[in-house]
Amino acid sequence: MMQRLLVVLCLFDVQEVAGWNSFILNDQGRRVLTRRGRGISKATTIEEDISIEKANKIFEWHRQWYPMAVTEFLDEKRPLPMQLMGKSLVAWKSEQQGWKIFDDACPHRLAPLSEGRVENDGTLLCAYHAWRFNADGTCVSMPQAKDLENFATCSVPSYPVREIDGLLWVFGDNSDEGRMMAALSEPKKRDEIDDPNAKRLHWNIRDLPYGYDFFLENVMDPAHVTVSHHNIVGNRYIKDQYYDMKMIQSPTLEGFAFKTIPRNPNPNAPYSTTEFRAPSLVKITTTYPKNDAQQILYLYITPSSKPGFSRHIGSQVLVKGKDNKLPAGLAFFALPMPIWLNHILASTFLHQDQAFLHHQEVILANKGYHPRYRENNIDPSHAEEQKYSSLVFTPNPQDKMVLTFRNWLRNVGQGGVPWVNHQYTPPQRIMDSRQLYDVYSAHTKNCKICLTALKNIKRVRFFSTIAAAITLATIKDTFRALFGAAAFGLIALLSHKLISLFYIYEFSHADND
Repeated sequence: MMQRLLVVLCLFDVQEVAGWNSFILNDQGRRVLTRRGRGISKATTIEEDISIEKANKIFEWHRQWYPMAVTEFLDEKRPLPMQLMGKSLVAWKSEQQGWKIFDDACPHRLAPLSEGRVENDGTLLCAYHAWRFNADGTCVSMPQAKDLENFATCSVPSYPVREIDGLLWVFGDNSDEGRMMAALSEPKKRDEIDDPNAKRLHWNIRDLPYGYDFFLENVMDPAHVTVSHHNIVGNRYIKDQYYDMKMIQSPTLEGFAFKTIPRNPNPNAPYSTTEFRAPSLVKITTTYPKNDAQQILYLYITPSSKPGFSRHIGSQVLVKGKDNKLPAGLAFFALPMPIWLNHILASTFLHQDQAFLHHQEVILANKGYHPRYRENNIDPSHAEEQKYSSLVFTPNPQDKMVLTFRNWLRNVGQGGVPWVNHQYTPPQRIMDSRQLYDVYSAHTKNCKICLTALKNIKRVRFFSTIAAAITLATIKDTFRALFGAAAFGLIALLSHKLISLFYIYEFSHADND
């Protein structure tokens, strides 16, 4: 009874509104609450439609499906390291039973199995002492053992896994009860997976230098798109960027949803809805009323190695309208192109707000905002840590969904991601732009399609350079020799430019006119 009472109180979180002095009307005629603090007067829109509904349950982070990888991009011949909420895992493919995910530690002396091998007999071999494990995690070979009895009970913990919609999913709880819950639940796959009118574009995947919650906050904020993504999907200099956000699905354990409402609604103008499906999916749907066609973004995020880092997997889905025509899609990413080109060009979009999100997270952490997990929402040792709303200034309705998410995370999500041993370590600021805007470690090395393309483009660069030199040395006609060498040189130069995009893509808003 006491636990339920505490949860109900937390879901309204009276501390979030303590200290508010009075109601005033802002420029749009909305009632806002004002308070005094640290020498300035703050005004934040506080309305009923961003409050968290009362519930008698709390979100169970480990008993969820998380997207870990795009199977098409994985190297099936080797074990692959992965992380989930600070836990080290290894994915590998058994020829007989498909993809498996284990704890990334051999039970012998805890050497990482991700440094091992996938053998021809369908086992995972620890390359330290050649112990082998089958698809169930059972040790089936131990060369140093005198007889089989010595390793009859030796095994590696494994996790429930699904391969759905091109993604590899893992269930965070591998207990007997967790496995039963995994068997009774489904990953939050794309809704249009079987829709004949839908065109599902390529998946993209990227490890990000900012946290799970900051990714979600960003994609729940439509106001940043025209400014942060200037020259790709918007124009930062548009004068009137006002709109309201209306809650269309109240917050629950499963998530919530909002719809954007422009200042002067036009029945023929496109409109968008943004839906959060806990814990990992934000679905953004833009509908075109003239023909009811839809452009949909599926944006997944998984808390990976530690606070301040996450793994993003995303895709566009285009749905035909009543006239049987598809919408244009997001910028140039919907154009026909090789998968590897789509992947490296994604940096032009992702890196436009990467610095904001990374530095914003560290700045907030330094000011005392630590979204740390609290068992059953009780943790007296952290009762005095700064709340998000006390550190930011959010007077406009465009921030409603962000504030709702922060309330959801604090009250329903028990404060934040439950990292290993519930240890929250504030992220460190990355000042080296080459490290912040790294592409190779964040994507290329984990994508077999991009690794193959990189190898082939390097070959093109090498042979083009050789061809240019041979052309100059062997063709006597000066004009033809120069023309041929210039053509091969141009190919080598373009190849070199493409190669650089597999490694790093630095971005500066000051240079983005």
